[in-house]
Amino acid sequence: MKKDYFILKFLFIFLFYFLTDAFCYSHPHVFIDYHTVFVFKEGKFVGINVEWYFDEFFSISTVECFDMNMNGKLDSDELEDFKTTTYEGIRDFNFFLKLTIDRKTIHIKDVENFKIKILKNNLIIYDFFIPCNIVAAEIPIEIQIYFEDDTYFVAASTSQKNIAIKDDNSVEIINGIIEDEYIQKIIFKKTSE
Repeated sequence: MKKDYFILKFLFIFLFYFLTDAFCYSHPHVFIDYHTVFVFKEGKFVGINVEWYFDEFFSISTVECFDMNMNGKLDSDELEDFKTTTYEGIRDFNFFLKLTIDRKTIHIKDVENFKIKILKNNLIIYDFFIPCNIVAAEIPIEIQIYFEDDTYFVAASTSQKNIAIKDDNSVEIINGIIEDEYIQKIIFKKTSE
C-alpha cells in the first residue's frame, strides 16, 4: 500500500512538472508597442529616439509595486527608484533592441535622456535616445532596428505605419520600411550636390 502511494505520488509530481513545463514554457508577460524616430542632422545619422508604450496590466501592477505610500500613483522619489531599477535592468539586455548598421550588429552601450512617463490612467511609457554618429556617404547605408528578447518574457511590435524621420534635409532617404510589425529599416546616403 505504501509503495503504491509513493509510486502514485512520484507519477503525479512527474506528470505535473512535465505537463506544466510543456504548457507554461516561455511566453510573454509584458506587451510593448514601440515607436522610433530616426534622427539626421548635418549629414549624419545621429541616432534613434525610442518610445515604449506598455500594456495596461504591466503598467498598473508596476505602479502598485513601486507605490510605497500606496496613494495610487508614483511620487517623485518612487518614480526615481523605478527609473533606476528599470534602467539597470534593460541596459543589461542591450535595451532589448537589436541595431544593425550595414548588417553589422551594434552593441548599445548606453542611451541618453532616459525618461519614464506615467499617463493619467497609469499607463507607462519609456522614452530614450540611442546615440549614433554615422556620417552619410556616397554609398547607401542601411540601418535596421528591432525589439529582441531572448527570454520571451516581453513581446513587442509597433503600431507605426510609416518610418518616422526627423531630418534637416542633409541626407537623402532612399527607403524606409516597417517589416512584420516590428522591424524598422531605413536606407540613406549623402545628399547629391
